[in-house]
Amino acid sequence: MRKVFLFIFSLTSIASYAYNLESVEKALQEMRLGHVEQSISLLKKLVAVNDVSAQYYLGNCLEHGIGIEKDSKAAFGMYRRAAERGFPPAMQELSRCYNNGIGVNKNQSRADEWIERFYKKNDNSTIPNIAEIYANREFSLNDTDSENIDSQAPINNDNVNGTIKKDNNVILQSSQTPSPKYTTYLNKQMEKKISDVDVDIPKIKNTNQNLFALIIANENYQDVASVPYALNDGETFAKYCQNTLGIPETNLHLVKDATLNNIKRELNLMKKIAEAYKGEASFIVYYAGHGIPDEKTRDSFLMPVDGFPGDVSTCFSLKDFYTALGSLPSSKTIVLLDACFSGASREGGMLVSARGVAMKTKAATIPQNLLVISSASGDETSFPYDEKRHGLFTYFLLKKLKESQGNANILSIMDYIHSNVTKTSIVVNGKSQTPVITPPSELGDDWKNWKLN
Repeated sequence: MRKVFLFIFSLTSIASYAYNLESVEKALQEMRLGHVEQSISLLKKLVAVNDVSAQYYLGNCLEHGIGIEKDSKAAFGMYRRAAERGFPPAMQELSRCYNNGIGVNKNQSRADEWIERFYKKNDNSTIPNIAEIYANREFSLNDTDSENIDSQAPINNDNVNGTIKKDNNVILQSSQTPSPKYTTYLNKQMEKKISDVDVDIPKIKNTNQNLFALIIANENYQDVASVPYALNDGETFAKYCQNTLGIPETNLHLVKDATLNNIKRELNLMKKIAEAYKGEASFIVYYAGHGIPDEKTRDSFLMPVDGFPGDVSTCFSLKDFYTALGSLPSSKTIVLLDACFSGASREGGMLVSARGVAMKTKAATIPQNLLVISSASGDETSFPYDEKRHGLFTYFLLKKLKESQGNANILSIMDYIHSNVTKTSIVVNGKSQTPVITPPSELGDDWKNWKLN
């Protein structure tokens, strides 16, 4: 008989979040099947590419010894990484750590700060409780994990504040009593909209082993406003890359909320791949997030989530970005940018500029063998499309891929995006947004027949 599995967990068992957990679903499924070691391995791989939900779940495992040696300090570090990138359940766990001195010295002010952030960020969705999954996992004849379940999670009854019993297991709620403000917040209903491009994604039979995609989706910034729907942009585009463009899963690199070092690492990896394939590989590079200008030089920069708009040395020069991609020995390299570099945020506010006006930056030099499609020109803003829960540019990119089943050439893709974005932006936002394409000059008109796949 399975032994009683007791954990002290926070409100995470009923907590809310606004993120798609598809990236960690395979790891959670392995845990359900009793493949604990495989589940932990998958979580670690996702943590390595900065996946916030994986950081959160690995923190749970580290704190409570689920398939891994207990390490409260490491658990605290996982929670903090995910919380700083805007993942609500991790914000709550971080508050609990500060409140109870788990992996860090007690600090009530920090506990209050993070629970307040949680209240503001959280919504009404729910996420799976990995402790409950582990407790109810399937057991094989060789499964010996159950031998140590009781010793892995000793209960301190002084910490228990309300329990929920399920069969022989006890799933415990938070040691922090929810405030009236939080209770009111949880009672609010939010209708979750799903865009037409997020469902019924076309799937082709063939795959292209020589095609690679780097997708950077930066939504949750540490020091500036978030970029609405950037994570949904990146996640959905990744699905189209795999299903509709035939990019193998191993060739697909989706990096969520990328730091400066994350971006550098991915570019270095692309260089190694290009060199190994001796010019036969092709690359698609997609970026959704903030871009900012240097107010002194008017040069443009990609902004990582740990970047600071007042210090461009913490950001990645767009010129250097293009140079790195242009130097790749590749069959073709196509860059898709859903970002603007005027200093404006996706919602129209200003990230930089004491003058409070959008800035027209200098055009970054683009290598001759690189094709770049940008979501906006000059001092324009790259707007969100709230109705579709995507960036305006990305929505129409995805819609064209869906309608054409990935078989459209670059010229038709650009014509479609340009026509629909310019019209929709005027109608919805009352402002212009004009996508721009910069083709490789050395190819003449040959690029017009290129396809993403």
